[in-house]
Amino acid sequence: MSIIIGTAGHVDHGKTALVRALTGMDTDRLAEEKRRGLSIDIGFAWADLPGRGGPVRAAFVDVPGHERFIKNMLAGVTGIDVVLFTVAADDGPMPQTREHLDIVELLGVSRGVFAVTKADLVDEGRVAEVRAAVEELTAPTALAGSPVVAVSVVTGQGMGELKRLLGLACVDAPRRGTAPFFRLPVDRCFAVKGFGTVVTGTVASGSISKGGEAALYPGARVVRVRALESHGRAVDEVSPGTRAALNIGGVAFREVRRGMMLADRALAEAVERSRRGRRGLRVDAVVRFVAPPGRTGGGRRFKLHHFTGTAMAELALEGVRAGREAGAGRYRARLYLDEPLLLLRGDRFVLRDTSGPATAGGGVVLASYFFRGLMPAASRVDYDGLEGTRSAQVRAVLDRSAWARAGELALTLGVGAGELAGTGGVVVGRDVAMVEERLGAVEAAVVERVRAHHEERADEKGLPEAVAAEVAARRGGGAGAAEAAAKAVIDRLVAAGRLRRTGGLLALPGHEPRLSKGLGPVEKAVLEAARGLRPLRVAELGTSLPFDAAQVERVVRALVERGELVRLADGVCIGRAALDEAKGKLIACIEAKGRIRTGEFRDILGCGRRLAIEILEYFDRERLTLRQGEFRTLR
Repeated sequence: MSIIIGTAGHVDHGKTALVRALTGMDTDRLAEEKRRGLSIDIGFAWADLPGRGGPVRAAFVDVPGHERFIKNMLAGVTGIDVVLFTVAADDGPMPQTREHLDIVELLGVSRGVFAVTKADLVDEGRVAEVRAAVEELTAPTALAGSPVVAVSVVTGQGMGELKRLLGLACVDAPRRGTAPFFRLPVDRCFAVKGFGTVVTGTVASGSISKGGEAALYPGARVVRVRALESHGRAVDEVSPGTRAALNIGGVAFREVRRGMMLADRALAEAVERSRRGRRGLRVDAVVRFVAPPGRTGGGRRFKLHHFTGTAMAELALEGVRAGREAGAGRYRARLYLDEPLLLLRGDRFVLRDTSGPATAGGGVVLASYFFRGLMPAASRVDYDGLEGTRSAQVRAVLDRSAWARAGELALTLGVGAGELAGTGGVVVGRDVAMVEERLGAVEAAVVERVRAHHEERADEKGLPEAVAAEVAARRGGGAGAAEAAAKAVIDRLVAAGRLRRTGGLLALPGHEPRLSKGLGPVEKAVLEAARGLRPLRVAELGTSLPFDAAQVERVVRALVERGELVRLADGVCIGRAALDEAKGKLIACIEAKGRIRTGEFRDILGCGRRLAIEILEYFDRERLTLRQGEFRTLR
């Protein structure tokens, strides 16, 4: 088990010194940091902490405390499991203490330990005052009741207890989600002589193995993972919550920067395809503000921090049907991001005010609309559904549609496409996810269209499948999957026995072609014309008989389907009895002589050469005869 512990606290409250004392590692790596004695960028270390069932390997992310470096602090603290919060005994809680506490809570961190540092500089009474101030400050937060321990890196006071408490917090920390897509937000990138580009970060979701491929996002540039390290050791695979260094091939280190992300190749490529011709991203989310939000109906902009990336975002609450306060200071809202950060459902983000840099709020993503066809209108967003069961989430995203492409819907909800198949009320077929309760109306419309076709054209075997698919597509709605979804609906109807599929035609069970009474005279005339060894040339027949040409064609088609006529070639038919007689004569002659010429066959039948050729070519296609030059033999 690997846990990420992030530091937090006001500038000069001893975060870096405390991490050094716990791990033996100096997280200040920049010359400027060492010169000024001030953390500017995030630093990393690791150590084994005592847990209930044995040691717990913990990675430490040390963040700067100065307000000028809050962007770096946010890049480091996003994605931590446990917070190590420092409050100096001589200062007590300070402005950045409160802002860091807001940020940690907005990011959903519920396990932590508060260290009252520099305890050697004050008396016990002052330590008690600071402890009480910390408890009061954290009382309304998710970190209420977290242990508070007085420590000194100079004397070693409380360090053993701090390690023990951190170990217990690691054991109790909520486990990370199981999103299937690999994502590693890049926090550092550098080159190692002889190895090439190395990127580091904390695995946010999914996993990747040595030798695997990923894509650099934004964009979809493919890179190969040559080697993996975690906590200074070579490993074969890294999983969520792991601090990792990846030696990658296919990109120069100067082309990679903090804020980019190594992501599952299919994920990055799908998102890039969806973005062609447009910028930004829209997401629905639950947002909580540090202070009442005031007017946010359009035009108020924030800087959104997500893992190590940032983007300007506009927040809309007003005019969104369910965008009112959702209780406990929570608002449901739509965010419009200028840049396409790779936010997935369940990801947390922080909003910073642009007018006077301060943390304004943060939230949790409910749905990311990488695919515009899946985005419901802002006025119709079903936030209750988005916060409900997986089945409810699917219905909310699809809005009034019955289906969507399974891969696109899965990405919108941050799950694997395979997971949709196990969602109650959701059917997956032909790579399309369908809401079962909405399919009833679609299926009924298709069945009714087939029934109507039988009534209109009882002489035909059925309705062309393409026509039925058009009916399903119109009734079921969009999200760009209409063709595949319509075919999936037809598959369901056939599997359920509600329709019968024959050669691209759909019919009701038990349907048999029959001519209507009104076509009786036409049928009689056509059969009369087909008596004996006379070819029916349909185009000529339509003009020679005293009936509408379309009616004649319908009757001929019905008689072919019933088997009373046989189609010799395009537009040419012959009576079944006459063809059977010709077949018998042909077989008898060839069996007697071994082969037959076209002229001989014509003379035996007593017909014209053209008809003899048409009959012989029909038998060739039926694999009764084989043409060899001017002769034909039996196969």
